[in-house]
Amino acid sequence: MELTVAAADGSGYLVAPPDGQTFAQLAEGAGGDWDVVVLSGSRDDNAAFPDVQAAAQQTIEAVRAASPDAALLAVGPAWPEIPAPGYVQTDRDAVAAAAEATGTAFADPLAQTWLTGPGLVGDDGETPTEEGHRFLADQIRPLVEPLVPAGG
Repeated sequence: MELTVAAADGSGYLVAPPDGQTFAQLAEGAGGDWDVVVLSGSRDDNAAFPDVQAAAQQTIEAVRAASPDAALLAVGPAWPEIPAPGYVQTDRDAVAAAAEATGTAFADPLAQTWLTGPGLVGDDGETPTEEGHRFLADQIRPLVEPLVPAGG
């Protein structure tokens, strides 16, 4: 099995950090012909629902064009507090709507309260610790395993 990670701190479906890329640009740089693609986030878009939904939907469609046989999973944003700020909930709702519109599986870390346990987020209140990253991997793994082709 080969795993490729395309990520950038502060990236979103709609928003790119300074000198960074959006999810669509990151996905394009990762190439195509993948068996499984996981899109995760974004709490960084902080924009209107229709704009985030359109950008997420375009990203999903671009991934499907590059990897037409791939199983896709969209994972919404995680947040370390309950309730998450309104803009994070809006981003989650927009990504969920894009996933539904494209027939893409969707996982909701906000509803499942990922990252809300002690020791999962660093002193900045946002960035997962090593333990937090392991926790996220443990949450995502059972969602991805059934999507991996036999022998993968």
